[in-house]
Amino acid sequence: MKKEAFLLLLVFFLIVGCSQQTNKGNDNFRTGTKGLVMSFIPGSPPDRFLGDGKLDVAVQVKNAGTTSIENSNGFGGNIYLTGFDRNIIAFDKEADGINLLGGRNLYDPEGEIDIKEFQGNVKLADGVDTYKTTLMATACYSYETTAAPMVCIDPDPFGSKTKQKACTTQNVGLSGGQGAPISVTKVELNPSSEKLRFTIHFSNSGGGMVYDMNSQNCNPYSTGLSSKEKNVVSVEEVRIGSIDITGTCKPLIDRKFTLINNARNIMCELDIQSSGIPQSAFSSPLLIRVRYGYTTSISKSIEIIRPPK
Repeated sequence: MKKEAFLLLLVFFLIVGCSQQTNKGNDNFRTGTKGLVMSFIPGSPPDRFLGDGKLDVAVQVKNAGTTSIENSNGFGGNIYLTGFDRNIIAFDKEADGINLLGGRNLYDPEGEIDIKEFQGNVKLADGVDTYKTTLMATACYSYETTAAPMVCIDPDPFGSKTKQKACTTQNVGLSGGQGAPISVTKVELNPSSEKLRFTIHFSNSGGGMVYDMNSQNCNPYSTGLSSKEKNVVSVEEVRIGSIDITGTCKPLIDRKFTLINNARNIMCELDIQSSGIPQSAFSSPLLIRVRYGYTTSISKSIEIIRPPK
């Protein structure tokens, strides 16, 4: 009986140990600078297509970031196929919505994958022996960046009161991204006895283009994004603990800012006097959450050849 109990206990510890080993490292899933990643499935389309008939195009879409992607009101998450003459290739559809594609999280460090398929009917006109073109797949989707760097909140930053402190106010550098195309790269702290100011630095690190998430003009078949719609980022919240300081952030217009050369910084402040925070230094996460539209494209050259008679 004692032997059986020992074996059961051993099996329990082995299971727990394996579980802990499997989850090790997954708690830091908010890294990287990618959102949606696309690739053409090899051979679909082929480099050279002989003859008329059906041409299959398949695009793999992987959510390599940390925000779930879904089609919202018809424009929140879509894949568009362009770059072809409709008189030569007639596809059954030229856009396909991303219904729901989960991102990386504590329990899924990889992110979800889906395949978007387009079936085309090829017909070369008389006298046309070859047709070369570049097919392009464009993704338009809404995404979110969440960062929560630890900062030191010190009501007495210049030491007018003699006391030991749990932390020291200093700038915080962030590298490696937060699992999203827009990265928070640095938080600068400018302390005083009345207000603590945070300068938050943002960068477009994903290799694509940012646009106002409320715009429907990312669709390549639309009139296109205007200059006012490009590079627009919405600030959802900036918070210290339970204290929301989003309303103090500037320069914002309707809680939005525009990237300049793929970067921008905003300044937010915490009122030390009226916030009711403890009168001794402490560390707390500065929660930063922004949303935006994002678009990237991939392309592939193909050649259609008239078959011999």
